[in-house]
Amino acid sequence: MKLIKNKVFLIFFFSTILFTIFYDFSSFYLKIFSYKNNNHVGKNIVVLTGGTNRIKQTLNILSSKKNKNFNLLISGAGKGFTKTTVLQLSKKHKISRDMIDCCVMIDKKSTDTFSNAKQTKVWIEKLRLRSISLITSNYHMPRSLMIFNTFIYDVKIIPYVLNDKGDNKNIDLDVLLIEYFKFKLAKIRLIF
Repeated sequence: MKLIKNKVFLIFFFSTILFTIFYDFSSFYLKIFSYKNNNHVGKNIVVLTGGTNRIKQTLNILSSKKNKNFNLLISGAGKGFTKTTVLQLSKKHKISRDMIDCCVMIDKKSTDTFSNAKQTKVWIEKLRLRSISLITSNYHMPRSLMIFNTFIYDVKIIPYVLNDKGDNKNIDLDVLLIEYFKFKLAKIRLIF
């Protein structure tokens, strides 16, 4: 009888854990697709590197803006990435060298989303900004917002999502699972 009670308890225990994980992952999945780009990209823009074509897509957004007055921080760029690289990427867009020289800042120090947020805070304080548009991939936005809101609490952060594959619903399962675990680890890191 005691053996049956132990088995029932173990089945219940592990079922509860599996249900909790499934529910939590489902909530995370729905959050990824809940971001709507209803807000136009503001004049103060932070794009997080790491995803496919995020910088090119951001330059495309900038070229479509009627007001060419903007500040752009490209956070987490590699060592070889320069303003000349931005100029080459923007050849088909109408973004001049003068605009790039005056309005684009490249952060090469950041290596993860935490350092992206810290470097962005420095940039915000330097320019005395009150709001930013945060641009990254849809699957990366929940973690990015969580971290950015922890470090940058006195500035309005407007999310703007990009889709690496061009289709909002098309994300590889392995990317989702990795991002889900990164999100959970970041949450734990922020608590401690």
